Amino acid sequence: MCYLIDGYNLFFHLYDSMERFESFLLEIDLMLKQNSIRATFIFDRKEFPQNDLPRVRELEHIEIIFAPFDTCADRFIFEWLRNKKPEQYTICSNDRWVIQEAQRKYIKTLSISRFLLICTKKSKDSLHEKPAIERDIHRYLNIFKASDDTENP
Repeated sequence: MCYLIDGYNLFFHLYDSMERFESFLLEIDLMLKQNSIRATFIFDRKEFPQNDLPRVRELEHIEIIFAPFDTCADRFIFEWLRNKKPEQYTICSNDRWVIQEAQRKYIKTLSISRFLLICTKKSKDSLHEKPAIERDIHRYLNIFKASDDTENP
C-alpha cells in the first residue's frame, strides 16, 4: 500500500508555523521507517520562494513532490495519479474536496488523523510490551540448562 499525503494538510494538522517544516519531515520519516511504510507527500510550491525550498529531500521513506507553481497540491494529487495505478494508493487528507474527488474515482482515502494512528501503531505497541521478569529469566535459564544436561550426560 502506498500512501499519497496532502502534505500541508498533514503539516498544519500538527503545527501552526512553517518554522518546523524540515524537522517535521524528519520526524514523519522516522515514524514511517519504524512501521515500514512508504509515502509520497505532495506540497504546494507557492508556500516557498523559489530559492527557499526545503533542503531535506532525500528521505528514506518519504518521496517529496512539489506541485507546479500554477497548480494547487489538491488538484496535482490527481494529475500525478493519472500516470500511476490509483488502486495501489490511499490518499490521506482532511480536505473535503480531495476526499470526495478520490471517492468519485474509487481511490481509497484516509483522514490525516487515521493516517497518524497507522504511523504510530507500532511505536505504541512496543510501549505496551511487558519486559521479562527476572525470575522468569532465571526459570528459563534453569530449564534450558537442565535440558542441556540431559542431552549431554
